Amino acid sequence: MIAKPLAICAKAGMDTCVVVDSGALSTSVAVIVNGELVPERWKLIPVGGWHVSEYLKEAMRWQPEEYTEVDHGL
Repeated sequence: MIAKPLAICAKAGMDTCVVVDSGALSTSVAVIVNGELVPERWKLIPVGGWHVSEYLKEAMRWQPEEYTEVDHGL
């Protein structure tokens, strides 16, 4: 079985690239050089789309304690 980053690189018609694959719970970054995966450059980051959605949901709930009205001179 071929590694997903290698398949993505080949599908794009490149032999050297960086593949960023973001899923629901994690993101992986892989470096492909001359058609070969560089194992020491493959990183798994435990942050994915779910985390981003949760952060944005919480950010939208945030309300400043003090509101300042702006006079637009209308």
